[in-house]
Amino acid sequence: MAKYEKWKNEKKRKEIFDYLTNGHNKSELIEYMQIDRSTFYQWLKTYEDFKELIDEAEEIRDNIICDKIEEKLEEKCFLFSGDFKAMTYILEHKRPNKWGRIKQEQYQKDDIPKFIDDIE
Repeated sequence: MAKYEKWKNEKKRKEIFDYLTNGHNKSELIEYMQIDRSTFYQWLKTYEDFKELIDEAEEIRDNIICDKIEEKLEEKCFLFSGDFKAMTYILEHKRPNKWGRIKQEQYQKDDIPKFIDDIE
């Protein structure tokens, strides 16, 4: 894994971080780094600092994307433009706590007293 040493210094780590946070995905990063896909995923398993770098960059990238989608969704509410289904799909999956579908509690036959208590 001698190739990893090339990407371990702070300048290269910043390069990786910037590349991902600017909207690129892992496949594009692998091509950019000029390494094999298997090497990349082995590094994720082997080097905790590399995994943390990738995870942090992806989280920031996803937040940037979701922020932009939220802005577009707000614009859509006023301008009626854009692909509403695509935007809601991404928000439901990237920010499920805020945009995810609410799951209804399922009741069994024996839960009727509990159900009645819940509606009162």
